[in-house]
Amino acid sequence: MNHLTTLELEILGVLFSSCRFKTKEVQLILDSLHVKDRIFSSPQGGECSGFYTHFEDNVALEKLADVRSEYSVQAKFDQLSSGEMGFVIFCDPARKSLLVIEGFLYGDERVSIDELLKDEHSFSVYALPGM
Repeated sequence: MNHLTTLELEILGVLFSSCRFKTKEVQLILDSLHVKDRIFSSPQGGECSGFYTHFEDNVALEKLADVRSEYSVQAKFDQLSSGEMGFVIFCDPARKSLLVIEGFLYGDERVSIDELLKDEHSFSVYALPGM
């Protein structure tokens, strides 16, 4: 299970683009990342209320002078009444590493686990202002 999903790749792609990484650098970073585990929040009937993707030790952000402890990204998703899903990328500024992606929903909403994992998902990921 050490592969990133298409959705996770897009989330990290938005993060790295906002940090002004070049496309070639982004690909090298993504290729170096390995998923330690992926945990779905409150799984029930093939749905969940979010997820946590933990990464193995890495120095993915070593080229950044300043690393924050977290970054936020959003995704439009029409199948939710809120129309949005949020993501927080947690980092270790001292080690310049990515730790966890947390995906979360608003209120009591749930999303299909298959939708989160499939290659051609229906999410439209974008950066929040000031990222």
